[in-house]
Amino acid sequence: MNTTNRTIVSRRSRPAKAPLSKEVIIKTALELLRKEGSSGLSMRKIAKVLDTGPSSLYVYVTNLQELNDYVLDLGLEEVPLPDVYNDENKAFPLVGKGLICVGRRGFPPSFST
Repeated sequence: MNTTNRTIVSRRSRPAKAPLSKEVIIKTALELLRKEGSSGLSMRKIAKVLDTGPSSLYVYVTNLQELNDYVLDLGLEEVPLPDVYNDENKAFPLVGKGLICVGRRGFPPSFST
């Protein structure tokens, strides 16, 4: 067997891309939603931001509807919940205000009753 040292040369002209993951796709989709609104949320646009093809995204999510569900879940995690759990009449309208803000750029810093 020949044990001559070989130099491995990459054929890439740029550094390797960051690996895709479900989390990266969902976070990217939420960022696009905030920047461009719901019309900006398409598999092609998300793939372009991630420098990949749209078909690569389908390894991680079944379709755009499933991705929308994940994006909503992530957005809802950021909605601050009011500290009025004991009074449902106050809690529900305030949580509703938070839901309205999910697709917007910023979330309200606090709720007032």
